[in-house]
Amino acid sequence: NVTLVGNSVAVTNVSGTGDIATLTFETQPDAPFLPGQSILITNVTPVEYNDTVSVVTCSNSSVSFVSTATGDTDFVSGVGTITEVS
Repeated sequence: NVTLVGNSVAVTNVSGTGDIATLTFETQPDAPFLPGQSILITNVTPVEYNDTVSVVTCSNSSVSFVSTATGDTDFVSGVGTITEVS
């Protein structure tokens, strides 16, 4: 079971190299997530990005995590979300 506990942001773009995926969002005053923190990604295409993952890096406008998925095909801005979980 995943429990939503905090920050949530709408995804504006996705990219992936086959090792690292990066999701961007509107610029926040501070980085909304911390390295090592668990986040839940939902409603993002490619669907392989939708999962509970551990943050590798986060800035005030993007978050990265380990992912074997690549690309940003068929991405629809503003549909996906990133939410802090426990």
